[in-house]
Amino acid sequence: MSATNTYQVGDRVRLTCPYAGGHVGEEARVIEVKRDGQGNILALDILLDERNETTRGTTVYLNEVEPVRR
Repeated sequence: MSATNTYQVGDRVRLTCPYAGGHVGEEARVIEVKRDGQGNILALDILLDERNETTRGTTVYLNEVEPVRR
């Protein structure tokens, strides 16, 4: 992922790394962007909502996701 990507609440992202309960390629919606005191993005809170019966949230670092271009 390029360091020039910026994220906003509502953006769609795709997991690029597996994590407990998720898999590579799964899409999610950004629900919070966590920033440091200088405004740099530290992490994203995401909602994995592709399937209603398995909707769940987690926090990911930028190297664990990529933007979904539509």
